[in-house]
Amino acid sequence: MSETFEKQLENELKTSMEAVRFTSGQKNLLYQKLIAEEIGGTIMKTRNRRRPVRKIAVVAAVCIMAMAGTVFAGGKIATMYGSSVGGFETTSYDGLEKLSKNTVPGVSLPEEFQNGFRFAGAVTEDVAGADEAGNEVSRWKELNVSYEDGSGRRITINTASAENREALDGEEPAPTEQRGINGVTVSYNYDEYLFLPPDGEPTEAENAREASDDHYYISYGSAERETVFYSFAGFEKDGIHYSIFTSDPVDRELLYDMAEELIEA
Repeated sequence: MSETFEKQLENELKTSMEAVRFTSGQKNLLYQKLIAEEIGGTIMKTRNRRRPVRKIAVVAAVCIMAMAGTVFAGGKIATMYGSSVGGFETTSYDGLEKLSKNTVPGVSLPEEFQNGFRFAGAVTEDVAGADEAGNEVSRWKELNVSYEDGSGRRITINTASAENREALDGEEPAPTEQRGINGVTVSYNYDEYLFLPPDGEPTEAENAREASDDHYYISYGSAERETVFYSFAGFEKDGIHYSIFTSDPVDRELLYDMAEELIEA
């Protein structure tokens, strides 16, 4: 990890930790452990462009994510990371309007979808990217809004300015399938993620599969080795990129239906 990027990561961590009720000594110990494991340069080391998928949590309060090889207008990003305080910033639908105005103006999301998924909470995320020298070349905010149904299944909608996402399009892997809804292209993806601890090592076969399979990703930062499947439905509307995603078992038609509601709103 470069010294410049490490300093930026340190600032992100310390800012986020202000929300954690620990002594300064405990916070410093947590930070030193994170940097010692170099998670700023290894967590979410993936070619995924659909994000967000998994953020490593420090005592459920500090979230860090990074990924590699993204190209922006400001320069090539070697590492991208996001930070947010764990948990929701608001669980009130009325509070969502204020969050969206300060994060992604123009976002319009319902309190409840026709399929019964109801607003559960929202959290903002600061996203930044650094080049190979560790210099920050881009920074923006995104909004993650979660919905739950009566059985406890959760679906999250990530929203971001399409302008900030345009540079990602050139490296977007081919979707599992696409569908046109009222003139808007909705891309559906069903992806498999292998999560490893910071010091974990994939097998040769796993590395080979990641290199050849557009829907298989190896990421770092989990407490133990695990495999998780994610479903995504993504599209752009009125200058905003929407990504509807979940790791809970849902039919793809449910995600398409939610996308249609948002497109027709």
